[in-house]
Order: sequence, then C-alpha cells, then structure tokens
Amino acid sequence: AAVAADPSMRGTTADGGHVPYRDSKLTRLLQNSLGGNSFTVLLATVHPRGEDVEESLSSLQFAHRCRSVINRPKVNVTLRDDEDKDRRIRQLEGANAMLRRQLAVARVTTRL
Repeated sequence: AAVAADPSMRGTTADGGHVPYRDSKLTRLLQNSLGGNSFTVLLATVHPRGEDVEESLSSLQFAHRCRSVINRPKVNVTLRDDEDKDRRIRQLEGANAMLRRQLAVARVTTRL
C-alpha cells in the first residue's frame, strides 16, 4: 500500500504543488488526513521476515515522507442561530473593509 501511495506524498509537503490523491486508493481514502484540516497520526508497521523487506522498506520510506506533511488544522465553527450569523457577518464585513483600506493605501504607496 505504501508503494502505491508514494506519488501522492511528493506534493503534500512545503512545495505546495498539486497532490495526485486519485493515483492511489489509499491516498484517496486518506486525502483529508494527509493534507487537510486535521491532526494526523501515522503508524507504519514492518516485519523483520526476509520476504517482507521490500514492503517494510516502502512503508518506512512512506512514513518518513509523511513527516514533512504540513497541515494547518483549524476549528470548524457552526453558527447556530441568526444572531450568531449576523454577528459573524458584521465581523467579516469589518475585516473586509479593513483589508480594502490597506489595499488602497498599498496602491497609493506603490505609485510614488
């Protein structure tokens, strides 16, 4: 399974490139955990038996690549009533207005 997942892990690190999650059933299944809005724990299992050396090595390499995955989990907020929604809309409108002012200042400053 780790061998099949290998191509997908190349894009999940800091380079920010496209991640081909659909290339593997495993990475498709783990898509939200491998680069989404969650904390992730990976447990790689290996066996010392000679016949399992290649699969064990692949599992260890996959686990090593997983160490460099960058997730930025955030709490998902569900607004329960209209008052909460209205408050959130006002907050977002205020933040949007502030960003528009900053953008206008930046445009004026860069023209000088």
